[in-house]
Amino acid sequence: LDCTYLSLEYVPKEICDKGLRELVLDNNVIEELPEHIFNLPLVRLSVNDNRLVTLNHTVAKLVVLEELLLCGNYLTTLPDTMSQLGALRLLDVAKNDMSLVPDVS
Repeated sequence: LDCTYLSLEYVPKEICDKGLRELVLDNNVIEELPEHIFNLPLVRLSVNDNRLVTLNHTVAKLVVLEELLLCGNYLTTLPDTMSQLGALRLLDVAKNDMSLVPDVS
């Protein structure tokens, strides 16, 4: 589901179909990812160029997630639970406010 450039301030629960495997939220104004996103069987989650300042530790519930794209936000760190994302192949956190990217392997 591509929700790019919709000026979204939040992720409506209505767009989160239980079978959703890809969610693209690029170029919006989202500051926080809601809990209901972490209950989806997402393989790809892209939240590039938003206003995220933190990533909830419950991101670890995305056990089949292979790609997590978080470029161009205001993240300063990632939750320790990232190491639980065993299927993760690609993590992109370029253009954030991180001075050190934690080991998520």
